[in-house]
Parts: sequence; structure tokens; C-alpha cells
Amino acid sequence: MKEKEVKLLDINMFVSIVFIFTVITSVLLTYNEKLILLGEKPLFDKDNARTITTINRFILLIIFN
Repeated sequence: MKEKEVKLLDINMFVSIVFIFTVITSVLLTYNEKLILLGEKPLFDKDNARTITTINRFILLIIFN
């Protein structure tokens, strides 16, 4: 029984880490948009930002599904 609880806790920790990663990614993408609006050099070009956004949303879809 304890092995199952430990496994569930491991899964919970992994999902939490992935969620934190997606939040950080969202912050970076928002900052990227801010740089574009200010006319400064963005962190990512449009194609890379779109790809990162798609992957980030897909990961969130998996987490919350």
C-alpha cells in the first residue's frame, strides 16, 4: 500500500514540476510580446513563439485532462 502512495506522490511531484515549467514559459512568452510592443528585440521570433505556445498549451491540456 505504501508503495502505491509513494508512486502517486512521485507522479504528483512530476506534474507539479511540469506545471511550474509551463507557467515560466507563459511568463517568457508574455515578456516576449511586451518587447515586441515596445519595439525592442524579442526573445523569440514569431515562428518560435508560436511553436513554443502550441507545445505549452498541449502540455497544459495533458496535465488538466
